[in-house]
Amino acid sequence: MMAKAKARRSKNFNPSAIRIHPSVLPSARAQLIGHNVHINQLLNLYATSPANQPARFAWNNRLSTFPTHLASLKFDVRLLGMRSRIFADAGHTGEAIRSILAAHRLAHLLNSEPCLISVLLQQSLYSIADAQIERLLNQFALNDAQLVALHQSIASFNVPAQYANALIGNRCQGIAEEEAFRNGSSTEIRYIHEYGVRPFEKDLAQQIKNRSAADRDADMSVYLEFHNSAIKLFKSGYPQLPASHEKYNENAKTSARISELNELIDDKSNPKYIISQMLLPALTDLGGKDSKSQQWSLLQQLAGTAMAIERYRLANHTLPQSLNQLVPHFLSAMPVDPYSEGKPLRYAAGANGSFMLSSIESNNKKPLHPHPAPNIYTFGVNPALRGR
Repeated sequence: MMAKAKARRSKNFNPSAIRIHPSVLPSARAQLIGHNVHINQLLNLYATSPANQPARFAWNNRLSTFPTHLASLKFDVRLLGMRSRIFADAGHTGEAIRSILAAHRLAHLLNSEPCLISVLLQQSLYSIADAQIERLLNQFALNDAQLVALHQSIASFNVPAQYANALIGNRCQGIAEEEAFRNGSSTEIRYIHEYGVRPFEKDLAQQIKNRSAADRDADMSVYLEFHNSAIKLFKSGYPQLPASHEKYNENAKTSARISELNELIDDKSNPKYIISQMLLPALTDLGGKDSKSQQWSLLQQLAGTAMAIERYRLANHTLPQSLNQLVPHFLSAMPVDPYSEGKPLRYAAGANGSFMLSSIESNNKKPLHPHPAPNIYTFGVNPALRGR
């Protein structure tokens, strides 16, 4: 099913475009008609199930393969995203918004799943819906109830908590695998070789089994300190804390310590840190420079702030001169740019009621397309495009 969906994407399918290209519209409609029963089931799940309630999916315990439920969720959210675009292009904003809210509901099924691949997939699902939210604001002037519904749904994702939970699960898994290599049966060791997050070479497995207690303690101390520091960081609210927050300086020290640990295990000439060198490098993408957590936090801050600006426009018939005017009636606090050391997002009001929100990181990226916004580090709205 996934392969068929990808096969339908042509060179004219541009995810960044506001409207679906006419050449692919027939096939997109046919896809929705073909999955109409399934789509109605997804919409019914959104309408009847408790908000933000996680599911309990069955895992096949083979972490080297992509779990079935994750693949299914990604297909379902893409389907809802396409449904939202088709209804939006036809002028049915209510159904377009309902599809986005249903997509968010599906993403919440992964709440509290203690696995990194799950939180990364949840972020991907959120991003699919986020792109459609930006398109909608450039197609229609939404009413206050619609803006509030979208804003509440955007804010319902606790990004730091999701990453903290995933790291707790990852920490347990590393401890269990190291223990299995030292004391496990040949069957358990073979299982890790075949189905672990990252298959171990046999010579490394033997080194782990035969190394001294001192080397083992040094390695696992680094492994645990790295995880504990990262978990502490996310539990405090990183990367969404403003510079004025009481924990901001403490977080800066924790981040610096994580960088020191990265440098320590980066020295491949030291064979002492076998587990750390094998498993920790994959985690640096979660909290380092331009990390996944920063990207998701930024998407959330940009979209939520755009909702607040549109609500301010409705109430005052003009754009705010600064983001400070959104607090406290439309935002509870100033929106933080995760890339700017706790400073607020950048906001620029343009001609004809247009505006652009951006992160300082957008300065370092080449524009990918002119609209709705140049890249994921920006969020732009131009009312002149509405009704076209």
